Amino acid sequence: RTGHLVLVLLNFLIPPCTSLVSILGTEEMSENEKGTIDDALELLRKGKQSEKNRQFWDAADHFIRGRSILQSLAASQARDSEEERQIASLYEEKSKEYLVQSRKTIIDAITMEVKEKEERFFEDLNE
Repeated sequence: RTGHLVLVLLNFLIPPCTSLVSILGTEEMSENEKGTIDDALELLRKGKQSEKNRQFWDAADHFIRGRSILQSLAASQARDSEEERQIASLYEEKSKEYLVQSRKTIIDAITMEVKEKEERFFEDLNE
């Protein structure tokens, strides 16, 4: 049940192009973050490191911001030649991977928080 509720929240309450940072209001950001492919790759690296350290909210934010950069790059990529179309397609494909990864880490973050709250609740009952 909790998993289904989380998926509903992810699909309806958090638009895919929205950064957690902008949702939380801790930093001003445009809808599509400007950046380079190197910036997107750095965010992916940071996201994986945050995920490894079980800092799931930070990881999700890095992945969402990386996705936004890739979407911006795909939208601005010329598509006159086959090579340019392939580059734009690669940006779009990678942005989808970032979306999937960000949603997974949001689910991990919520799951971890629920478990921690349940543990505290039962500890309080035993006192």
